[in-house]
Amino acid sequence: MASSFEELRAEVEQAIGRLKALVPKIAGGTKDQGKQANSDVQRVLKEADRNVRALENEARAAAPSQRRALQDVITELKGDLSAVRARIQKANDAASRTDLISGKQKQDKAETETRDRMVAAADTAVRSSGKLAQAQNLLEESQDIGINVIDTMQQQRETMIRSTDKVGAFTWRRGSEDGDGGMGGGVSGEEGVWRR
Repeated sequence: MASSFEELRAEVEQAIGRLKALVPKIAGGTKDQGKQANSDVQRVLKEADRNVRALENEARAAAPSQRRALQDVITELKGDLSAVRARIQKANDAASRTDLISGKQKQDKAETETRDRMVAAADTAVRSSGKLAQAQNLLEESQDIGINVIDTMQQQRETMIRSTDKVGAFTWRRGSEDGDGGMGGGVSGEEGVWRR
């Protein structure tokens, strides 16, 4: 019975050693390493708890003179397991805080990038609006110039038509002095008027 107790005790002590070795992987490793370490921790803890229960059964079955000493060993192993569990919990808490902080940093970075893209898009929209306003002003100025040119040309056309009508409709008459019967483009002495 003593050899069985010592074997179980050695297995629990080895499990405690393996658990202590896994703690840095939980806190300081990558996320995947932390997940793997936690999986290993759960497996090793189940094994250690099973061995502690077997130790308690061995202690109950032992002679009354040995029982107290065996119970002291079991109490010490349980204390060591509790201490390792506390270290594992702290490591998991630290890893969770790190994940939260890095997640927050990633979120902040993503928000900053999104904000920067939105500001750049807004700047582009403002510049485009300014260019559109300039183009609209240029169009309106061009329309005004075009309207003025057309008005001026219309006025010149009307002046030319009136002038052509006057030139084509009138001939210069000199009156009876020329003897052309009023057909020849002379000027009547006193009138000085164009006639047909």
